[in-house]
Amino acid sequence: MDQARELAALSRSLSRQVAVFLDRQGRVDLVLVGDAGSINIPELRGRAGGTRLRGLRLMHTHLSGEPLSQEDLMDLLFLRLDSLGVLQVDALGFPESFTLAH
Repeated sequence: MDQARELAALSRSLSRQVAVFLDRQGRVDLVLVGDAGSINIPELRGRAGGTRLRGLRLMHTHLSGEPLSQEDLMDLLFLRLDSLGVLQVDALGFPESFTLAH
């Protein structure tokens, strides 16, 4: 929960979405900062052949109260992520809700 509070506060103070990619051991693999409405995800390294998942989990913030979006689900599918979580951040920079897709 502490990490969610820190991520929410950072995202609100920057007025930008923040994304964290975690490996299967929970270690941070990559951190990205986008704009207020989206994050550009570069080409990811690591395994992702054929029917295999990449071994990465993505958690990122949403600042406008929007739920898990169609774009989020497409990232989950096409980037072959293990899971994708969206942390909604309130106007004061606190976590409001968390939605997970896998």
